[in-house]
Amino acid sequence: MVKNTNISVSIPFGGVPVLLLGDLAQLPPTPVFKAAIWREFSP
Repeated sequence: MVKNTNISVSIPFGGVPVLLLGDLAQLPPTPVFKAAIWREFSP
């Protein structure tokens, strides 16, 4: 946990370092009805 001393409300996140991560190369989702495997299970 973050210790409550030396936290400033005048700067973003109270001066606590924050690391944000994400997958910038993430592919968009494939609609289930357009997926090739759907044709194998649907007449």
